[in-house]
Order: sequence, then structure tokens, then C-alpha cells
Amino acid sequence: MKYAIRYWSGKSTTTGEPNKRTGRMNIAIDEKAFFSTDERKKYIAKHPEWEKVNLKKLRSLNLGDSFEEFTKYIDYLNFKADYEKED
Repeated sequence: MKYAIRYWSGKSTTTGEPNKRTGRMNIAIDEKAFFSTDERKKYIAKHPEWEKVNLKKLRSLNLGDSFEEFTKYIDYLNFKADYEKED
């Protein structure tokens, strides 16, 4: 899967509760998953406020989540992309 993000109002805006163990927070972003690089590239061309990211960068923006929570969220994004593909 390929991913893209859109910042809500800047690269330092945070959201949610701090991580109980580390105290870190998530950066306020919208995330979207794609099946291919071409699909993501076409989407970003139509929506220039979105930017491509890899999974490592996506994780670095979601440090308020535990690794387990992040993994479940990625599963959700992938499922959502699959569901939207069929519509």
C-alpha cells in the first residue's frame, strides 16, 4: 500500500491524548491509502494539499498511538481503501 497525508493546519498542530508511556502526541493529519503509486500520484495531482509519505513517516506522525494502535489503524486504512475501490 501507498499512503498520502494532509496536514490540518500546520506541521506542528497536535491532536488527541498524549501517549501514556512516552507523552508524545499525534500530529493532526488526514491519511489515505492507495493500492499503487500511480493511483496516489493521480490523487495528489488533483488534490495538491496532500503529500506522499511512506509508512515510516506515517508512524512518526502518529507517536501518540502505541505500536499496536498504529498497526490497527493501518489495517483500517487498508480496509477502507479496499472498500472504496469496490464502489
